[in-house]
Amino acid sequence: YTMILSKKDACDPYKEDFPLKYLRGYLAAGIFGAITWVLMAYAQRFSTIVDMVYPYVTRNLQSILAQWSSQVDLCLWQLLAVALGALILCSIVLMVVLKWNAIQWGGWVLAVFSGIYLLHMAMWGMNYYAGSLSDDIRLEVSSYNLDELTEATEYYRDKANSLAKRVSRDGSGNVKFDSFEAMAEKAGEGFHTLTYEKHYPVFAGCTLPVKKLGWADMYTSMGITGFTFGITGEACVNPQIPDVLLPFTMCHEMAHRMCIASERDANFAAFLACSVHSDPNFQYSAYFMAFRYCYSALASVNTQAAAAAAALWLLHRTFPCPLTALLTPVNGSPWEMGKMLYWPYLPAALVIWRMTPERQGRGGHCLLLAAMPLCMTGLRWL
Repeated sequence: YTMILSKKDACDPYKEDFPLKYLRGYLAAGIFGAITWVLMAYAQRFSTIVDMVYPYVTRNLQSILAQWSSQVDLCLWQLLAVALGALILCSIVLMVVLKWNAIQWGGWVLAVFSGIYLLHMAMWGMNYYAGSLSDDIRLEVSSYNLDELTEATEYYRDKANSLAKRVSRDGSGNVKFDSFEAMAEKAGEGFHTLTYEKHYPVFAGCTLPVKKLGWADMYTSMGITGFTFGITGEACVNPQIPDVLLPFTMCHEMAHRMCIASERDANFAAFLACSVHSDPNFQYSAYFMAFRYCYSALASVNTQAAAAAAALWLLHRTFPCPLTALLTPVNGSPWEMGKMLYWPYLPAALVIWRMTPERQGRGGHCLLLAAMPLCMTGLRWL
């Protein structure tokens, strides 16, 4: 009986190599993962060497890929994702029908995704370990304090308000920019100016128009405004975002396609490109977004002060008239900025007055309310 079993096992052609077949997919995934790890470790360890060569090579590669993928209006990476999903679904059906080993099937699926991530890292992803944009444009970066952040917020607010008078609007006064295609066609102008007039070669990348991001409803629900896929060289923008965000977001995704990987650096590149653009709509988008980021940073430091400042600014921005100009700052003088403290305090003091019994502190609030305008008036003449 033992001899018969041994002879049967010897005749089974799958018995000997079954363990290897079972692990081939995982072995391939492991090899891809190891190569990816080596690339990331090398880029992190020798970031200076990577910064000297890799961004230039990948920037040219992205330009070639963008030229190829621009022949199709749709996002090729989304079509490839659909095709990959369909293949996986078909393989699941075949696995059930033909009784393939599920663990073995999972290994090959893992190998496919590991290979895609390896391609991404080799063709674009190592730019995360390159030098910062501030180094490329020789910009000195230092820490800031609350006063400097407040000053920057006021500066970008005032610039946005000034440019708001020049942007396109509809009959109701709402912002109305050009069509998506028209803005995408001229979004690269700012980068061209930065490259050839301001002499920043880091922006000498592809300025082909960005594409509309497909399945916009899904991405809108997820809060995604754009996406850049380095394997196909496509920069895509969600067409459903507000018009005021479109120019900035288009330049942001273009910056990613120029191999500026960091989100912070891509935001800064988008601001620079929009701010030097000849179209006031792009300039307004730049300073509006700069104000938005500064306000968010200010809100994280002092939420109440930022909320009061934003409410007063929004009041004057929505209903511009002498009355709202009296309530909200219109410049950075001590008199004007004092309004952000006085007017929010006034209703609070009235509530405290009603809640405080007589002879228990009402007089202090009255004196403070009377003293604040006098102090503001005195500061106005400094």
